[in-house]
Amino acid sequence: MKPFNKKFNFFLLLIFTMSLLLFTALSCDSAEPFNQKTFQFSALETTCTEAWLKVISNDSETPKLKIKIGEQIIFDGILSTTDTIIYTDSLLPSTNYSLTAE
Repeated sequence: MKPFNKKFNFFLLLIFTMSLLLFTALSCDSAEPFNQKTFQFSALETTCTEAWLKVISNDSETPKLKIKIGEQIIFDGILSTTDTIIYTDSLLPSTNYSLTAE
């Protein structure tokens, strides 16, 4: 009866190991890398009160973007392409501005 027990124990161990491997392989999704969207801004043309801003996105899809100057939103929408020109005419002369994108 001893040879039967060794074979049976080996069989149970094999079944347990295979079940554990199968469960692990099927239940764990591989984590996709987090795709953080980045935007590049450049001023194409400026006057005392106007600016034409070129926005370039690293996202191949059409990303949603909100651009603020201080607390004022100057653009809130979806970019039509990965590079877009945005116009604003609400600037004050002799003033420095900081843009934020969300």
